[in-house]
Amino acid sequence: MSEKDINNLLELVESQNQQIASLTKEEALQSLVEAGILEKDGKYAQPYQEMLIAAEQ
Repeated sequence: MSEKDINNLLELVESQNQQIASLTKEEALQSLVEAGILEKDGKYAQPYQEMLIAAEQ
């Protein structure tokens, strides 16, 4: 990966961070539901529940 590629990637990450920071709580939760991380009721989706249980052990 060239230095130019790295700089482009860093710019993209910064842009995404700014977009995420501007989300409302509702928008952030909806994006997690759409990604399959949370259920509509706000609980973690099954694969993530299993990961949390494993991490606690």
